[in-house]
Amino acid sequence: MKSHSEAAAGYRADIDGLRAIAVLSVVLYHAGLPGFSGGFVGVDIFFVISGYLISGIIWRERGRGQFSLADFYARRIRRIFPALCTVLAASAVAGWFLLIPTDLAAVGKSLNATALFYSNFQLLKEVGYFDAPAMDKPLLHTWSLSVEEQFYAVWPLLLLAMARFLPARRVLPVLLMLAAVSLVLAQLKLAAHPKDAFYVSYYRMWELMTGAALAIASPFVLRQRLRAFMATVGLAAIAFPVFFYDSTTPFPGLTALAPCLGAAFVIAAGSSPNRISSILGIGPIRFVGLISYSLYLIHWPLLSFAHLYLNDVLNLPERIVIVVLSVFLAYLSWRFIEMPFRVPASSQGKTFFRGALAAGVLCVAGVAFTSTAGFPSRVSDKVLSAEALPAKGYSDFAAFCRPVAVEGLHGGSACVLGDPNKKTYDFVLWGDSHAHHYVPAIAALAQANNASGILFAYSSCGPLLEWGTPNCRDFNKSVLDWVTTHNSLRTVILASRWVNFSREFEHSLNQKDFGNLLSGAMARLSKLPVSTVVLGQVPEFRQNVSLCIARAEFYHRDPGSCSTASTEDIRKRYQPTEQYFAALQGRYSFTVVNPLGAFCDATWCHAIDQDKVFMRDESHLTVAGALHLLPYLAIPGLPAVAAEPRKSANTLTDAVAPPEQQAFGRSKEKLIE
Repeated sequence: MKSHSEAAAGYRADIDGLRAIAVLSVVLYHAGLPGFSGGFVGVDIFFVISGYLISGIIWRERGRGQFSLADFYARRIRRIFPALCTVLAASAVAGWFLLIPTDLAAVGKSLNATALFYSNFQLLKEVGYFDAPAMDKPLLHTWSLSVEEQFYAVWPLLLLAMARFLPARRVLPVLLMLAAVSLVLAQLKLAAHPKDAFYVSYYRMWELMTGAALAIASPFVLRQRLRAFMATVGLAAIAFPVFFYDSTTPFPGLTALAPCLGAAFVIAAGSSPNRISSILGIGPIRFVGLISYSLYLIHWPLLSFAHLYLNDVLNLPERIVIVVLSVFLAYLSWRFIEMPFRVPASSQGKTFFRGALAAGVLCVAGVAFTSTAGFPSRVSDKVLSAEALPAKGYSDFAAFCRPVAVEGLHGGSACVLGDPNKKTYDFVLWGDSHAHHYVPAIAALAQANNASGILFAYSSCGPLLEWGTPNCRDFNKSVLDWVTTHNSLRTVILASRWVNFSREFEHSLNQKDFGNLLSGAMARLSKLPVSTVVLGQVPEFRQNVSLCIARAEFYHRDPGSCSTASTEDIRKRYQPTEQYFAALQGRYSFTVVNPLGAFCDATWCHAIDQDKVFMRDESHLTVAGALHLLPYLAIPGLPAVAAEPRKSANTLTDAVAPPEQQAFGRSKEKLIE
């Protein structure tokens, strides 16, 4: 069965085949199947296909004097809403039964954002597409629908305006110019703000405009040999990023050109029969393309809910089962939900009313989930106390660090540690949020040694000169300038989430060029009469530990699977950092303190020890975790002391009364950022 849009455009089976390649790339990437590390580019292929088909319909109907904005948007509602609203409603119901309050409240935010098509901007504030916590968000994938619908909110008007006020021969060049501007802006944004470049619609519109340009330039008159060549090149341009890109590839921007131009080549070549288009149009491939929209909508919530319910990373057989189940459910959705609604069976007014009603109901559910913080009455006090671990930390950390205003500091935050009576500073702790989570330990060392110090911290901004966003670079420069003007300093302590720089460290080692990474700060510090210390990184775990504990209690399971990590895997992952530090020690004099020994034995690294919780999330310490480090910190000028014998606030038995009902405790707060 062909939709009204497909019939108007002249149905092409090869484009459904291209849809199949796009959706399978995304699904297999999300499922973590080996070999599809760059499958996320399938979304970009979808953008090109969508731009081609939708813009072609607008352009042809305009040429016949038949285009209607009301009809256009009614068709969009019939195409997008039925399957989308079904998946959103199913996710809301599943969330009620399967999710702890924190997760259900997050689903509520996503329901609102998806129903109103701004989920890309909501996700921009919350999480990166490649970040581990992304798996905790069942509606993460809806960002692409928001980008597409934001584009189509204005594109018909813009295209009609160009057609009316520009000579026909100028429309395509102007369109290409707009696309080029969008691409250039995306590339410029990529270096400093990669999440913006990924999620914000106007940095992505060049991809949809690539398809639009094809539609306006068609029909294509190409020789048989050229068609076959273009299709082959196009498939190769798609295959390369699917198989060889990964989460470390700067994306989108110029790197998105390969899959987008590849899709454009395949579409252009398929305007006339050729071997590649024939292959793409065969039954099984075409079938996957037909169900691609439902498959895209369904697969990610299934993966995410399974991950949350099992409270662990899914193994390969589980992921394969979910992919197969997704295909089956996608067929049912396509056959019984998508197709019946594509054919207009009611007036435009009824279509708009039903779309608004569906969005409104979903928003009511979303508001209910968020305003009640996920209906905490559904769960036990043990679950709630475990969930509260991260939020308890502000007050806990405030006891160790006194905020202070520092003249000339650009961004970030500063606070004072140690002896409050000293008028000068003996040490500086400098870095990102991973510097801040050492504060309780460094403050305890300072107190024991009658020393005073100051923390300079800026979230996601390691102490690397000429690296990161402009704000990060300004912050680090201002900190280093401050350090050079305070002669009382004896020690400078650098800390960061060093694993974030593994790729840069490896490149520096391979090129035998230390550039302006950590060596830039070391070169400046080596000229000062201070001891420089690099605090290594604590172990990173696969999941947010506090939420792992809460989910384990909710599902009546052992949290051990997500509160332990393989020591061998951790050391292997941190090896490039350690090699970089070792090489850098050949050029500058500084001390490296490795905290792994405090948490890792020969086999496992532990986030929980009896009644103590050491981690507030995947990689940040609680107060208890920081104080546990005390015997392991050998910092010049701040000799190590024994771990605090008193029970800290971050225990598994310190959250709710009476004692016989206590099971989980409080943890460190959100970092000073």
